[in-house]
Amino acid sequence: MRYVRHRALDLRDREAGTDLWALDRWSVDQLDIDGRYAHQPRRRIYFSEIDPPWLRDLVKRWARWRISTATKSPASISCSTSSIRRFCRFAEQEGVALGSPAAISRPLLERYLVAVRGLDRSVGRKSSLITDLKVFLDDIRLHDWAPGLPANATFFKGEVPRNRRHLPRFIDEFVMGQIESEANLDRLPDLRRGRRS
Repeated sequence: MRYVRHRALDLRDREAGTDLWALDRWSVDQLDIDGRYAHQPRRRIYFSEIDPPWLRDLVKRWARWRISTATKSPASISCSTSSIRRFCRFAEQEGVALGSPAAISRPLLERYLVAVRGLDRSVGRKSSLITDLKVFLDDIRLHDWAPGLPANATFFKGEVPRNRRHLPRFIDEFVMGQIESEANLDRLPDLRRGRRS
């Protein structure tokens, strides 16, 4: 039923001549003219819960730019919009009215960072929540799409949660055999010799 509903909505939007970019729900099928993103499981990008409207329009502008320049896929944009929606809900819970870009202050972002670190989510998801918002804020500042956005309204190096425990990376015995082979080592240039002038 969900599939039929989505197809009916897509057909309605297409037949009504509505500009896809103006909608609060983008169908990946309509964005994906050449089938580049057919393998991606996420088929919709939702903007409807991003409030206030000026921020929603800004997120749409940013998403359109990222998709048009092929610097983010629709699935990646969908994750980013989810992260931005979470930030909007956080601001509402904090009693901060996002009336203008100036409301996205460094103190608000610091409180959000603390809240994200306290979530019962994986380190990867926490990292995504912060990184997605950081990339968005840095991009709109770069393009000067939000005059009034404070210069320090971003996350800095070291603030993004990272998984410090990495699994060891082993080299296969067959590959090590090739690396250690005398015949292969003889083929490498001797970098101890001085260069010819």
